[in-house]
Amino acid sequence: YGTMDDLRLESPRVQEKYIAMTKALIASTDVDGFRVDTPMQVPLSFFKAWAPAVRDFAKSLGKDRFGMFGEFYVTPARYATMTGRGRDNTMYGTEKFIEGEATLKGGIVYSYYWYTFTAVVYGQAELADGLPLAYEEEAGMMDIFDPMSNRSEYSMWNFCNNHDN
Repeated sequence: YGTMDDLRLESPRVQEKYIAMTKALIASTDVDGFRVDTPMQVPLSFFKAWAPAVRDFAKSLGKDRFGMFGEFYVTPARYATMTGRGRDNTMYGTEKFIEGEATLKGGIVYSYYWYTFTAVVYGQAELADGLPLAYEEEAGMMDIFDPMSNRSEYSMWNFCNNHDN
């Protein structure tokens, strides 16, 4: 997953501080959700602690559907580990999940962009209409059920281009 050198997010003490700051931000600004930039550079253990604590706090304020989404510029196999309860490649199509609480409720992905890019650059016409292919690939990988709300609350937005380029 990678780490951030400037914050030791794998440390329980740092996680507690980050959770406290996030709760203060929610209480003082009344936000309804967060977009997390580059979540794959943060240890999964951080999200397994932070996400449920934030959702519980938001729920205590009446925010039953608090949104938490990541921006995933990685393969579906990588973001499947951080969506919902998370699945790795040994768990696809099953009711098995990565140990611990649910993390992010979806995110911004670039699968359509990558299918289209590959079709044009490498002359693979069968990949030109990438949206159905992306959905088919992700359907058995992603966890869409949120046990806290007892609802399916998965959302992914497909970017057609990388806004950073």
